[in-house]
Amino acid sequence: SVSTRALTPRRAVILASLLNLVGALYSTGVAQTIARDIVSPKFATQEVVIAALLSAIIWNLVTWYLGIPSSSSHAIIGGMAGAAVAKAGFSVLQWNGLGKILAALIISPIAGIVLGFIIMKSMFFIFGNFSPSRVNH
Repeated sequence: SVSTRALTPRRAVILASLLNLVGALYSTGVAQTIARDIVSPKFATQEVVIAALLSAIIWNLVTWYLGIPSSSSHAIIGGMAGAAVAKAGFSVLQWNGLGKILAALIISPIAGIVLGFIIMKSMFFIFGNFSPSRVNH
């Protein structure tokens, strides 16, 4: 939106901040899934959660510094699982919940590619014969 000048950088940051806040306040489903479905709740202690957050933050900073794309969701899930395993061993992991989460992490990019392809092809089909001046107005 900024590159097309539909929004100024300031308005884009404000809009993104507000919508991120609304998303964080509106839906806690992801946080509950991470807390409940990755490790047994009795092992999700304050120390484990802090270790998970710190490891995810450090990983995200390292990948940012190196210019490597990364996912914060992957980082926090791995951090939570790793911290819990370090505290109590592999038996603490909720394998059913972890399997569902891993399946979603694998399926999501594939679904995004397929839907992006379909939407782009549809846009080309609908607007392919329009002149650029007609599309821009």
